[in-house]
Amino acid sequence: MAEHGTVARYKQHVREKDEACRPCKDATAAYQRELFENNPQARIDDRLKKRAVSRAATRLKNLHRVEWEVFYQEELRKEYGTRTSE
Repeated sequence: MAEHGTVARYKQHVREKDEACRPCKDATAAYQRELFENNPQARIDDRLKKRAVSRAATRLKNLHRVEWEVFYQEELRKEYGTRTSE
C-alpha cells in the first residue's frame, strides 16, 4: 500500500472508491500544477482527451440508449438513495 500524501495513494483511493484524504489530494494537485506548468502540451493533451471521452460517451449513449438509461438511473439511485431525481 502506498503512503498517504502521494499521487500513488491518491490513485489507490480512487480505485478503492473511497474519499481521498487531504494529503493525497494536495499531493495530486501539486503534481498536476507542476506537470502543466512545465509542459504546456500536457494541458492541451488533457483537454483533448476529455473532449474525446465526451464524444465517445455520447456516441455510445446514442447507440445504446435503453442500456444507457438503465445505467444512468442506477447511478442516480446510488447518488440520491431511493429518491430518484434528474
